[in-house]
Amino acid sequence: MRKSLRATVTLFAAALFLPVSALTASAAPVGNDTLRGALPTTLGETYTQDTTIAKTERLDAALNEFCGAPAVLGSVWYKYTSDGSEGVGFLVDGTGTNYDLGLMIFEGAPAAETLVSCGPMKAAAYFNPDNPNTTYYIMAFTANAIDPVGGDLVLTVTVPETPTVSVTVDPRGTAYKDGSARITGTYSCTGAEYSELGGMLTQRVGRLKVAGEFYVTDLTCDGGTYDWEAYAVAANGTFSGGKAANVTLGFVCGALECADGYADYTIQLSRAG
Repeated sequence: MRKSLRATVTLFAAALFLPVSALTASAAPVGNDTLRGALPTTLGETYTQDTTIAKTERLDAALNEFCGAPAVLGSVWYKYTSDGSEGVGFLVDGTGTNYDLGLMIFEGAPAAETLVSCGPMKAAAYFNPDNPNTTYYIMAFTANAIDPVGGDLVLTVTVPETPTVSVTVDPRGTAYKDGSARITGTYSCTGAEYSELGGMLTQRVGRLKVAGEFYVTDLTCDGGTYDWEAYAVAANGTFSGGKAANVTLGFVCGALECADGYADYTIQLSRAG
């Protein structure tokens, strides 16, 4: 499942800028302070640069029109050219940077209308199958006017991991006196930057079909298998002991793609003592 191209453009106003550990890297020249000196990048190569002396041209600030970063300061430029053979797209990862990094990616000559992605610390872009061998321009900048401008930039262009997810539901659950029901199971996921698990529990009580939803967020998506639990509360009745139908869906999104895992079970609810 692929997210829309414009859905990759992130509004910075609601984002957190959190630096993480630095990566090993090769040095980048100072000449990429302007678009004319954009530094070519190679897939998988990491570049470091001291951006404390970088300036911001009028063009750089104007390109923020459709991105909405709090600030565009100390900008430097990189570029990446591909025929699209790597997959659906590429990821620009700057999480090793030690300041509030903002990233913008442009398909072809940078302009407000060619912006395809922006975000804090990371940004990803789809390859345009109608325009192979396109050069994508990457602007890296300080996105917070409060902090000192620039620092140690660490930048890598990579192929993002394809996300995966699977879910199971245990055959037995618990119905409580307050009418809610507890459901449990396991899940496993990888490559996710957003994740959630949710579903519906239904039970026939006489002529009434009792139904309640449940959700679990912030899954641990490192490939391991983890337990989950959730409580379903029905708006139209109460759950009781007996059989109930359960549908559970795990949903995860990576930098460019999304995936889901589906489970459909009949479970036995036992009354809590």
